[in-house]
Amino acid sequence: MNKTTAFTYTLSRYCYSLVLWLLLPFAIFRLYWKSRQNPGYRSRVSQRLALNLPKVKGCILVHAVSVGETVAAVPFIEKLLENYPSREILITSTTPTGSDRVTQFFNGRVEQSFLPFDIGLFMSKLLKQTQPVLVIVIETEIWPNLINQCAKRKIPVLLANARLSERSFHGYQRFGWLAKPTIAQITRIAAHATPDKDRFLALGAQLSATKAIGSIKFDLHLPQNLHEQAQLLLRSLAAKRFIWVAASTHDGEEVEILKAAKKINTRLPNALCIIVPRHPERFETVARLLEDQKISYQRFSLTRGLPEIAPILLGDTMGDMLLFYSIAEVAFIGGSLTPIGGHNILESMACKTATIVGPHMFNFKSIYELLKDHKAIIEIQNADQLAEHVYRLATNDILRHKLSERGEAVMRSNRGSLDRLVSITQQLTRDR
Repeated sequence: MNKTTAFTYTLSRYCYSLVLWLLLPFAIFRLYWKSRQNPGYRSRVSQRLALNLPKVKGCILVHAVSVGETVAAVPFIEKLLENYPSREILITSTTPTGSDRVTQFFNGRVEQSFLPFDIGLFMSKLLKQTQPVLVIVIETEIWPNLINQCAKRKIPVLLANARLSERSFHGYQRFGWLAKPTIAQITRIAAHATPDKDRFLALGAQLSATKAIGSIKFDLHLPQNLHEQAQLLLRSLAAKRFIWVAASTHDGEEVEILKAAKKINTRLPNALCIIVPRHPERFETVARLLEDQKISYQRFSLTRGLPEIAPILLGDTMGDMLLFYSIAEVAFIGGSLTPIGGHNILESMACKTATIVGPHMFNFKSIYELLKDHKAIIEIQNADQLAEHVYRLATNDILRHKLSERGEAVMRSNRGSLDRLVSITQQLTRDR
Protein backbone atom coordinates (compact mmCIF):
# COMPACT_ATOMS: atom_id res chain seq x y z
CA MET A 1 0.00 0.00 0.00
CA ASN A 2 1.64 3.29 -1.10
CA LYS A 3 1.52 6.47 1.00
CA THR A 4 -1.38 8.03 -0.93
CA THR A 5 -3.47 4.85 -0.71
CA ALA A 6 -2.60 4.42 2.98
CA PHE A 7 -3.62 8.01 3.73
CA THR A 8 -6.90 7.63 1.80
CA TYR A 9 -7.68 4.39 3.66
CA THR A 10 -6.89 5.90 7.06
CA LEU A 11 -9.05 8.93 6.31
CA SER A 12 -11.94 6.82 5.00
CA ARG A 13 -11.78 4.54 8.04
CA TYR A 14 -11.91 7.52 10.39
CA CYS A 15 -14.90 8.90 8.46
CA TYR A 16 -16.55 5.48 8.65
CA SER A 17 -15.93 5.34 12.43
CA LEU A 18 -17.24 8.88 12.90
CA VAL A 19 -20.46 7.95 11.11
CA LEU A 20 -20.80 4.87 13.33
CA TRP A 21 -20.31 6.97 16.47
CA LEU A 22 -23.00 9.38 15.29
CA LEU A 23 -25.35 6.48 14.51
CA LEU A 24 -24.66 4.63 17.77
CA PRO A 25 -27.68 6.03 19.69
CA PHE A 26 -29.94 5.09 16.78
CA ALA A 27 -28.39 1.61 16.59
CA ILE A 28 -29.10 1.04 20.29
CA PHE A 29 -32.63 2.39 19.88
CA ARG A 30 -33.11 0.02 16.93
CA LEU A 31 -32.15 -2.95 19.14
CA TYR A 32 -34.81 -2.00 21.66
CA TRP A 33 -37.32 -1.37 18.87
CA LYS A 34 -36.70 -4.85 17.42
CA SER A 35 -36.93 -6.33 20.91
CA ARG A 36 -40.69 -5.59 20.89
CA GLN A 37 -41.05 -8.69 18.72
CA ASN A 38 -37.89 -10.55 19.79
CA PRO A 39 -36.84 -9.82 23.42
CA GLY A 40 -33.41 -11.28 22.68
CA TYR A 41 -32.39 -8.01 21.03
CA ARG A 42 -32.33 -6.21 24.39
CA SER A 43 -30.29 -8.87 26.18
CA ARG A 44 -26.56 -8.36 26.69
CA VAL A 45 -26.60 -4.97 24.94
CA SER A 46 -23.45 -4.16 26.94
CA GLN A 47 -21.51 -6.69 24.84
CA ARG A 48 -22.32 -4.70 21.71
CA LEU A 49 -20.49 -1.83 23.45
CA ALA A 50 -17.52 -4.11 24.24
CA LEU A 51 -18.48 -4.47 27.92
CA ASN A 52 -18.89 -7.69 29.93
CA LEU A 53 -17.09 -9.73 27.28
CA PRO A 54 -15.97 -13.32 28.02
CA LYS A 55 -12.48 -13.70 29.45
CA VAL A 56 -10.94 -16.19 27.05
CA LYS A 57 -7.36 -15.12 26.37
CA GLY A 58 -5.68 -17.01 23.54
CA CYS A 59 -8.97 -18.19 22.04
CA ILE A 60 -10.01 -18.85 18.47
CA LEU A 61 -12.72 -16.31 17.68
CA VAL A 62 -15.39 -17.37 15.18
CA HIS A 63 -17.92 -14.80 14.00
CA ALA A 64 -21.15 -16.25 12.60
CA VAL A 65 -23.53 -13.34 12.13
CA SER A 66 -26.89 -15.16 12.36
CA VAL A 67 -28.71 -18.48 12.02
CA GLY A 68 -27.62 -19.44 8.50
CA GLU A 69 -23.93 -18.83 9.16
CA THR A 70 -24.11 -20.60 12.53
CA VAL A 71 -25.74 -23.71 11.07
CA ALA A 72 -23.20 -23.79 8.22
CA ALA A 73 -20.32 -23.43 10.68
CA VAL A 74 -21.35 -26.24 13.07
CA PRO A 75 -19.26 -29.04 11.46
CA PHE A 76 -16.28 -26.66 11.22
CA ILE A 77 -16.56 -25.59 14.86
CA GLU A 78 -16.82 -29.25 15.89
CA LYS A 79 -13.51 -29.80 14.07
CA LEU A 80 -11.98 -26.83 15.90
CA LEU A 81 -13.07 -28.31 19.25
CA GLU A 82 -11.52 -31.61 18.23
CA ASN A 83 -8.24 -30.15 16.92
CA TYR A 84 -7.72 -27.49 19.58
CA PRO A 85 -8.77 -29.13 22.88
CA SER A 86 -6.63 -26.76 24.97
CA ARG A 87 -8.00 -23.57 23.42
CA GLU A 88 -11.27 -21.80 24.13
CA ILE A 89 -13.53 -21.28 21.12
CA LEU A 90 -15.41 -17.97 21.24
CA ILE A 91 -18.36 -17.62 18.89
CA THR A 92 -19.73 -14.14 18.30
CA SER A 93 -23.13 -13.40 16.79
CA THR A 94 -25.02 -10.34 15.64
CA THR A 95 -28.59 -11.60 16.10
CA PRO A 96 -30.21 -13.25 19.15
CA THR A 97 -31.44 -16.13 16.96
CA GLY A 98 -27.84 -16.82 15.93
CA SER A 99 -26.78 -16.70 19.58
CA ASP A 100 -29.61 -19.07 20.54
CA ARG A 101 -28.42 -21.56 17.95
CA VAL A 102 -24.91 -21.50 19.46
CA THR A 103 -26.43 -22.47 22.81
CA GLN A 104 -28.55 -25.17 21.20
CA PHE A 105 -25.73 -26.75 19.19
CA PHE A 106 -22.84 -26.57 21.65
CA ASN A 107 -24.48 -26.56 25.10
CA GLY A 108 -21.66 -24.82 26.99
CA ARG A 109 -18.73 -26.32 25.07
CA VAL A 110 -17.89 -22.91 23.58
CA GLU A 111 -17.94 -19.36 24.87
CA GLN A 112 -20.28 -16.93 23.16
CA SER A 113 -20.91 -13.21 22.90
CA PHE A 114 -22.52 -10.63 20.70
CA LEU A 115 -20.02 -8.95 18.40
CA PRO A 116 -19.51 -5.29 19.39
CA PHE A 117 -20.47 -2.55 16.96
CA ASP A 118 -17.67 -2.09 14.43
CA ILE A 119 -16.10 0.95 16.10
CA GLY A 120 -12.31 0.97 16.48
CA LEU A 121 -12.40 1.46 20.26
CA PHE A 122 -14.88 -1.40 20.73
CA MET A 123 -12.97 -3.80 18.48
CA SER A 124 -9.72 -2.89 20.20
CA LYS A 125 -11.29 -3.75 23.57
CA LEU A 126 -12.64 -7.03 22.20
CA LEU A 127 -9.23 -8.13 20.94
CA LYS A 128 -7.45 -6.93 24.09
CA GLN A 129 -9.92 -8.85 26.27
CA THR A 130 -9.83 -12.11 24.28
CA GLN A 131 -6.36 -12.03 22.64
CA PRO A 132 -7.37 -14.46 19.87
CA VAL A 133 -4.70 -16.39 18.00
CA LEU A 134 -7.02 -16.44 14.98
CA VAL A 135 -10.20 -14.63 13.94
CA ILE A 136 -12.50 -16.56 11.60
CA VAL A 137 -15.39 -14.81 9.86
CA ILE A 138 -17.99 -17.17 8.37
CA GLU A 139 -19.20 -16.33 4.85
CA THR A 140 -19.12 -12.61 3.95
CA GLU A 141 -19.14 -10.14 6.81
CA ILE A 142 -16.58 -7.41 6.15
CA TRP A 143 -15.97 -5.38 9.32
CA PRO A 144 -13.32 -2.70 8.51
CA ASN A 145 -12.36 -1.83 12.08
CA LEU A 146 -12.27 -5.44 13.28
CA ILE A 147 -10.03 -6.41 10.37
CA ASN A 148 -7.83 -3.32 10.80
CA GLN A 149 -7.41 -3.90 14.54
CA CYS A 150 -6.42 -7.51 13.83
CA ALA A 151 -3.87 -6.34 11.25
CA LYS A 152 -2.37 -3.92 13.80
CA ARG A 153 -1.93 -6.78 16.28
CA LYS A 154 -0.77 -9.26 13.63
CA ILE A 155 -3.75 -11.52 14.37
CA PRO A 156 -4.53 -13.58 11.24
CA VAL A 157 -8.05 -13.24 9.82
CA LEU A 158 -9.64 -16.08 7.86
CA LEU A 159 -12.74 -15.42 5.77
CA ALA A 160 -14.19 -18.94 5.71
CA ASN A 161 -16.80 -20.39 3.37
CA ALA A 162 -16.65 -16.99 1.69
CA ARG A 163 -19.23 -16.13 -0.91
CA LEU A 164 -19.70 -12.86 -2.76
CA SER A 165 -22.68 -12.51 -5.06
CA GLU A 166 -22.64 -10.21 -8.07
CA ARG A 167 -25.06 -7.95 -6.24
CA SER A 168 -22.86 -7.70 -3.12
CA PHE A 169 -19.78 -7.23 -5.28
CA HIS A 170 -21.25 -4.13 -6.90
CA GLY A 171 -22.30 -2.87 -3.47
CA TYR A 172 -18.74 -3.14 -2.17
CA GLN A 173 -17.41 -1.53 -5.35
CA ARG A 174 -19.38 1.62 -4.56
CA PHE A 175 -17.36 1.91 -1.35
CA GLY A 176 -14.11 0.69 -2.86
CA TRP A 177 -12.11 3.37 -1.06
CA LEU A 178 -12.86 1.51 2.19
CA ALA A 179 -13.64 -2.03 1.03
CA LYS A 180 -10.55 -2.65 -1.11
CA PRO A 181 -7.87 -1.82 1.51
CA THR A 182 -9.90 -3.71 4.13
CA ILE A 183 -10.17 -6.87 2.02
CA ALA A 184 -6.45 -6.62 1.21
CA GLN A 185 -5.77 -6.94 4.97
CA ILE A 186 -7.55 -10.31 5.25
CA THR A 187 -4.94 -13.02 5.76
CA ARG A 188 -6.72 -15.83 3.92
CA ILE A 189 -9.96 -16.05 1.94
CA ALA A 190 -11.40 -19.55 1.47
CA ALA A 191 -14.02 -18.93 -1.20
CA HIS A 192 -17.02 -21.04 -2.27
CA ALA A 193 -16.15 -21.20 -5.94
CA THR A 194 -14.03 -19.59 -8.65
CA PRO A 195 -16.54 -16.77 -9.42
CA ASP A 196 -16.52 -15.80 -5.72
CA LYS A 197 -12.72 -15.89 -5.66
CA ASP A 198 -12.51 -13.71 -8.77
CA ARG A 199 -14.85 -11.11 -7.26
CA PHE A 200 -12.77 -10.96 -4.07
CA LEU A 201 -9.62 -10.51 -6.16
CA ALA A 202 -11.29 -7.67 -8.06
CA LEU A 203 -11.97 -6.01 -4.72
CA GLY A 204 -8.33 -6.08 -3.69
CA ALA A 205 -7.80 -9.50 -2.10
CA GLN A 206 -4.25 -10.83 -2.29
CA LEU A 207 -3.85 -13.47 -5.01
CA SER A 208 -1.62 -15.66 -2.83
CA ALA A 209 -4.15 -15.52 0.02
CA THR A 210 -7.32 -16.30 -1.96
CA LYS A 211 -8.41 -19.78 -2.97
CA ALA A 212 -11.66 -21.49 -4.01
CA ILE A 213 -12.07 -24.58 -1.82
CA GLY A 214 -15.78 -25.34 -2.20
CA SER A 215 -18.57 -24.90 0.33
CA ILE A 216 -18.56 -26.50 3.78
CA LYS A 217 -22.35 -26.67 3.45
CA PHE A 218 -21.78 -29.88 1.45
CA ASP A 219 -20.19 -31.40 4.57
CA LEU A 220 -23.39 -31.19 6.59
CA HIS A 221 -23.87 -34.17 8.91
CA LEU A 222 -27.37 -34.86 10.16
CA PRO A 223 -27.98 -35.49 13.89
CA GLN A 224 -27.91 -39.19 14.73
CA ASN A 225 -31.38 -39.16 16.25
CA LEU A 226 -33.03 -37.17 13.45
CA HIS A 227 -34.53 -40.20 11.68
CA GLU A 228 -35.94 -41.49 14.96
CA GLN A 229 -37.47 -38.07 15.76
CA ALA A 230 -39.01 -37.86 12.28
CA GLN A 231 -40.57 -41.32 12.52
CA LEU A 232 -41.94 -40.55 15.97
CA LEU A 233 -43.56 -37.37 14.67
CA LEU A 234 -45.06 -39.11 11.65
CA ARG A 235 -46.50 -41.88 13.84
CA SER A 236 -48.51 -39.23 15.69
CA LEU A 237 -50.79 -39.01 12.63
CA ALA A 238 -53.75 -41.37 12.53
CA ALA A 239 -53.70 -41.37 8.71
CA LYS A 240 -50.88 -40.67 6.27
CA ARG A 241 -50.72 -37.14 4.80
CA PHE A 242 -48.68 -35.70 1.94
CA ILE A 243 -46.35 -33.21 3.65
CA TRP A 244 -44.49 -30.38 2.00
CA VAL A 245 -42.56 -27.58 3.68
CA ALA A 246 -42.15 -23.92 2.74
CA ALA A 247 -38.90 -23.11 4.51
CA SER A 248 -37.34 -19.79 5.56
CA THR A 249 -40.12 -17.67 4.08
CA HIS A 250 -40.11 -13.87 3.95
CA ASP A 251 -42.68 -11.09 3.84
CA GLY A 252 -44.65 -11.32 0.60
CA GLU A 253 -43.94 -15.01 0.08
CA GLU A 254 -46.43 -16.47 2.54
CA VAL A 255 -49.37 -14.98 0.60
CA GLU A 256 -48.16 -16.75 -2.55
CA ILE A 257 -47.48 -19.99 -0.68
CA LEU A 258 -51.01 -19.97 0.74
CA LYS A 259 -52.40 -19.50 -2.78
CA ALA A 260 -50.39 -22.53 -3.88
CA ALA A 261 -51.47 -24.54 -0.83
CA LYS A 262 -55.17 -23.88 -1.55
CA LYS A 263 -54.76 -25.07 -5.16
CA ILE A 264 -52.90 -28.18 -4.01
CA ASN A 265 -55.54 -29.05 -1.42
CA THR A 266 -58.37 -28.85 -3.94
CA ARG A 267 -56.66 -31.68 -5.83
CA LEU A 268 -55.00 -33.39 -2.90
CA PRO A 269 -57.19 -32.92 0.20
CA ASN A 270 -54.80 -34.73 2.55
CA ALA A 271 -51.89 -32.36 1.77
CA LEU A 272 -50.23 -30.60 4.70
CA CYS A 273 -48.08 -27.51 4.19
CA ILE A 274 -45.59 -26.58 6.92
CA ILE A 275 -44.79 -22.85 6.71
CA VAL A 276 -41.60 -21.83 8.54
CA PRO A 277 -40.92 -18.07 8.55
CA ARG A 278 -37.24 -17.20 8.37
CA HIS A 279 -37.29 -14.81 11.33
CA PRO A 280 -39.02 -15.67 14.63
CA GLU A 281 -40.29 -12.12 15.03
CA ARG A 282 -42.57 -12.86 12.04
CA PHE A 283 -44.25 -15.90 13.59
CA GLU A 284 -47.12 -13.77 14.89
CA THR A 285 -47.39 -11.89 11.59
CA VAL A 286 -47.89 -15.11 9.67
CA ALA A 287 -50.34 -16.38 12.30
CA ARG A 288 -52.42 -13.22 11.81
CA LEU A 289 -52.27 -13.70 8.03
CA LEU A 290 -53.67 -17.22 8.41
CA GLU A 291 -56.42 -15.97 10.72
CA ASP A 292 -57.31 -13.05 8.42
CA GLN A 293 -57.69 -15.52 5.53
CA LYS A 294 -59.71 -17.84 7.79
CA ILE A 295 -57.37 -20.73 7.09
CA SER A 296 -57.38 -23.56 9.61
CA TYR A 297 -53.90 -24.08 11.05
CA GLN A 298 -52.00 -25.49 13.98
CA ARG A 299 -48.94 -24.05 15.74
CA PHE A 300 -46.07 -26.48 16.19
CA SER A 301 -44.95 -24.68 19.36
CA LEU A 302 -48.22 -25.56 21.12
CA THR A 303 -48.52 -29.26 20.27
CA ARG A 304 -45.13 -30.46 18.95
CA GLY A 305 -47.30 -32.61 16.70
CA LEU A 306 -48.89 -32.70 13.25
CA PRO A 307 -52.51 -31.71 12.55
CA GLU A 308 -54.91 -34.45 11.49
CA ILE A 309 -57.09 -32.20 9.29
CA ALA A 310 -55.82 -28.59 9.16
CA PRO A 311 -54.04 -27.85 5.85
CA ILE A 312 -51.35 -25.67 7.45
CA LEU A 313 -48.83 -26.19 10.24
CA LEU A 314 -47.05 -23.01 11.34
CA GLY A 315 -43.47 -23.92 12.19
CA ASP A 316 -43.06 -21.33 14.91
CA THR A 317 -40.08 -22.86 16.71
CA MET A 318 -36.34 -22.52 16.29
CA GLY A 319 -34.02 -25.40 15.48
CA ASP A 320 -36.56 -27.76 13.93
CA MET A 321 -35.93 -27.14 10.23
CA LEU A 322 -34.06 -30.41 9.67
CA LEU A 323 -36.90 -32.25 11.38
CA PHE A 324 -39.43 -30.63 9.04
CA TYR A 325 -37.31 -31.49 5.99
CA SER A 326 -37.04 -35.09 7.22
CA ILE A 327 -40.83 -35.60 7.40
CA ALA A 328 -41.57 -33.74 4.14
CA GLU A 329 -41.67 -35.21 0.65
CA VAL A 330 -41.11 -31.83 -1.02
CA ALA A 331 -39.49 -28.58 0.12
CA PHE A 332 -39.76 -25.06 -1.21
CA ILE A 333 -36.85 -22.80 -0.15
CA GLY A 334 -37.96 -19.28 0.74
CA GLY A 335 -36.19 -16.02 0.08
CA SER A 336 -36.29 -16.99 -3.59
CA LEU A 337 -39.78 -15.87 -4.70
CA THR A 338 -38.86 -12.33 -3.61
CA PRO A 339 -35.41 -10.84 -4.37
CA ILE A 340 -33.82 -11.85 -1.07
CA GLY A 341 -31.33 -14.17 -2.76
CA GLY A 342 -32.45 -17.52 -1.38
CA HIS A 343 -31.27 -19.63 1.55
CA ASN A 344 -29.32 -22.85 2.08
CA ILE A 345 -30.67 -25.43 -0.37
CA LEU A 346 -28.41 -28.23 0.80
CA GLU A 347 -30.15 -28.98 4.10
CA SER A 348 -33.21 -30.30 2.28
CA MET A 349 -30.94 -32.26 -0.09
CA ALA A 350 -29.19 -33.88 2.89
CA CYS A 351 -32.62 -34.98 4.16
CA LYS A 352 -33.41 -36.55 0.73
CA THR A 353 -36.26 -34.11 0.17
CA ALA A 354 -37.18 -33.09 -3.39
CA THR A 355 -36.48 -29.36 -3.59
CA ILE A 356 -38.08 -26.41 -5.38
CA VAL A 357 -36.80 -22.81 -5.48
CA GLY A 358 -37.95 -19.49 -6.90
CA PRO A 359 -36.10 -17.37 -9.47
CA HIS A 360 -33.99 -15.35 -6.98
CA MET A 361 -31.11 -17.58 -5.85
CA PHE A 362 -28.23 -15.15 -6.36
CA ASN A 363 -26.83 -15.65 -2.83
CA PHE A 364 -26.19 -19.30 -3.66
CA LYS A 365 -25.55 -18.97 -7.37
CA SER A 366 -22.65 -21.46 -7.65
CA ILE A 367 -24.40 -24.17 -5.64
CA TYR A 368 -27.71 -23.54 -7.38
CA GLU A 369 -26.16 -23.77 -10.87
CA LEU A 370 -24.38 -27.00 -9.91
CA LEU A 371 -27.66 -28.54 -8.76
CA LYS A 372 -29.46 -27.25 -11.85
CA ASP A 373 -26.79 -28.75 -14.13
CA HIS A 374 -27.38 -32.13 -12.47
CA LYS A 375 -31.18 -31.78 -12.76
CA ALA A 376 -31.41 -32.01 -8.97
CA ILE A 377 -33.68 -29.03 -8.40
CA ILE A 378 -36.82 -27.39 -9.84
CA GLU A 379 -37.18 -23.63 -10.37
CA ILE A 380 -40.58 -21.95 -10.38
CA GLN A 381 -41.63 -18.36 -11.07
CA ASN A 382 -44.90 -17.93 -9.18
CA ALA A 383 -47.57 -19.50 -6.97
CA ASP A 384 -49.29 -21.27 -9.87
CA GLN A 385 -46.09 -23.02 -10.89
CA LEU A 386 -45.32 -23.86 -7.26
CA ALA A 387 -48.72 -25.53 -6.89
CA GLU A 388 -48.31 -27.41 -10.16
CA HIS A 389 -44.86 -28.79 -9.36
CA VAL A 390 -45.69 -29.73 -5.77
CA TYR A 391 -48.75 -31.65 -7.02
CA ARG A 392 -46.68 -33.25 -9.79
CA LEU A 393 -44.07 -34.44 -7.28
CA ALA A 394 -46.78 -35.59 -4.88
CA THR A 395 -48.32 -37.86 -7.52
CA ASN A 396 -45.15 -39.09 -9.21
CA ASP A 397 -43.01 -41.14 -6.83
CA ILE A 398 -40.41 -41.94 -9.49
CA LEU A 399 -39.82 -38.28 -10.37
CA ARG A 400 -39.68 -37.27 -6.71
CA HIS A 401 -37.18 -39.99 -5.82
CA LYS A 402 -35.01 -39.20 -8.84
CA LEU A 403 -34.86 -35.55 -7.83
CA SER A 404 -33.87 -36.33 -4.24
CA GLU A 405 -31.32 -38.97 -5.34
CA ARG A 406 -29.65 -36.51 -7.71
CA GLY A 407 -29.45 -33.93 -4.94
CA GLU A 408 -27.92 -36.43 -2.53
CA ALA A 409 -25.39 -37.46 -5.21
CA VAL A 410 -24.30 -33.84 -5.69
CA MET A 411 -23.87 -33.54 -1.92
CA ARG A 412 -21.67 -36.65 -1.77
CA SER A 413 -19.45 -35.71 -4.72
CA ASN A 414 -18.72 -32.21 -3.41
CA ARG A 415 -17.74 -33.01 0.15
CA GLY A 416 -14.21 -32.31 1.35
CA SER A 417 -14.04 -28.54 1.70
CA LEU A 418 -14.33 -28.89 5.48
CA ASP A 419 -11.02 -30.77 5.65
CA ARG A 420 -9.41 -28.16 3.38
CA LEU A 421 -10.65 -25.39 5.66
CA VAL A 422 -9.28 -27.15 8.75
CA SER A 423 -5.92 -27.45 6.99
CA ILE A 424 -5.88 -23.68 6.35
CA THR A 425 -6.73 -23.08 10.01
CA GLN A 426 -3.81 -25.25 11.13
CA GLN A 427 -1.44 -23.32 8.86
CA LEU A 428 -2.58 -20.00 10.30
CA THR A 429 -2.28 -21.12 13.93
CA ARG A 430 1.04 -22.89 13.61
CA ASP A 431 3.54 -21.58 16.23
CA ARG A 432 0.91 -19.33 17.80
